Amino acid sequence: MSQAISPPDVFIGVTLTSDRVNITAVTEQGSILAESSAPFMRKNTGASSVKNGFLEEDPEIWWDATRMALGHLVGQLQKVTTPAQLKAISVSSDPGTLVIVNRAGVPIMPAILAEDARAADYAKSLNFHGREHCTKQGLQFRAEDPLAKIAWLKDNNPKQYEDACFVHQADFIVGQLKGLPDVTEFSFAARTGCDLIDECWPDWLDYDMYLSVRDRLPLLMHLGEKAGTVSAKASAATGLPNGMTIIMGTTSVSAAFLASGARKEGDLHTILARQLSISGIASTMIRFRSSAAIKRCLAITDARSAVRACIVSASLRLKRTRKGAASIKRPVIRTPKTSLCRIIGEEIKYGISTASRIAARRSAGSAPVTRTGHSTSSISASGAMRRSSMASFLPAG
Repeated sequence: MSQAISPPDVFIGVTLTSDRVNITAVTEQGSILAESSAPFMRKNTGASSVKNGFLEEDPEIWWDATRMALGHLVGQLQKVTTPAQLKAISVSSDPGTLVIVNRAGVPIMPAILAEDARAADYAKSLNFHGREHCTKQGLQFRAEDPLAKIAWLKDNNPKQYEDACFVHQADFIVGQLKGLPDVTEFSFAARTGCDLIDECWPDWLDYDMYLSVRDRLPLLMHLGEKAGTVSAKASAATGLPNGMTIIMGTTSVSAAFLASGARKEGDLHTILARQLSISGIASTMIRFRSSAAIKRCLAITDARSAVRACIVSASLRLKRTRKGAASIKRPVIRTPKTSLCRIIGEEIKYGISTASRIAARRSAGSAPVTRTGHSTSSISASGAMRRSSMASFLPAG
């Protein structure tokens, strides 16, 4: 007598982009069961202005779009699954957007978007006062970073700053799902001043920058850890099962990296957009001479164990050929329906030393060369591709 085949577990990945939310439900083997998307219904915040560099948005429109898309997705899943099969949900977004909330997690002013340019002078101050931190982490703060926006708020909006707490875009949606936005992942926290090596919010934020902010930043968690469960309120709004596990997601770039299939030391992944971004896994931090190199730590969880890795991202401007074409060998096919990029060509597995050679070529003035053109964008933390191992959903340990 043959044994009955148990129904597959289902995982849901939520990706927030600049103008919409994309949601995908997949099995542990990576088979896509359902997809849903909803645009952000933007409202006039009254404070946005291109002239002074302010770019703000009501964070509630992200949740409105997310719960609508989730409701549609759950409606599709009810035809092919049972509630018991829905095991976990995870959220990813781009870093940089700063959400200002009170202690109860309610927004007290519009969110400051990543592209907002108001904090350029404060980024310079952070790089000066936090120069030891920047050297240790291998990065420089920029105007689009959340920490620079926090410093700007302290000086320019002290009344609201006094009672404010600060989270990232994905943190806010996780908070709506579980009841309180009180956790974040290290890839988001890197640009908010987190010490990735000691895994803490460093004291120089309060003692050198006088921000008094460390106790108003979210708890630091690793990708793959359990962030909470879906609340009864969120269950009623979305159709998700009450008590469904919420797994800590990561930034969209890191999610795309994991979805590429990279799992072991020496694996590399490139994204071709306005810049060529190269990410790879190394056992130790690799320090580039180029100031454009950005290093960040990421906990990668696979089916057997939680493996610590150092993600090395070197953002290199593409050198244009004489004909104006970018130096890339493989085409990338974009799929508008799912906002995913289908990858053409083999995986990049030619060693982390290649990134060092590219950085050296750039500093020497020659064009960077890559062996293949891996590119993914706006991919959910689930790694919602058929080749994914669903690593981002498995709890650490």
